[in-house]
Amino acid sequence: MGEPFENSEAWKTARTLTNEVYELCSHEPLSKDFGLRDQLQRAAVSVMNNVAEGWESLHVAEKRQAYNVPDVRAGKSAP
Repeated sequence: MGEPFENSEAWKTARTLTNEVYELCSHEPLSKDFGLRDQLQRAAVSVMNNVAEGWESLHVAEKRQAYNVPDVRAGKSAP
C-alpha cells in the first residue's frame, strides 16, 4: 500500500487553506455573514476531500481530474 494521502503536499496545503479560511471566517464581517461564511468553509473542506478522493483513486486520469476539481471549486468562492 502507498503513502497515506495525509502525507501528500497537496493535502497538507489544502488543510492549511482550510485552517486559514476558518480563521478568516471567525472575524467580522465574515462571522456575521452566515451564508458566505458557510460557503467558504464548505468549499475549503471540499478541497481537502477532493484531494483525498483523488489520492485513493486507482486510475491516473481520475487523479488528474480530482486534482483539477479543487481549483475550480475554490475559484467559485472567490469574489
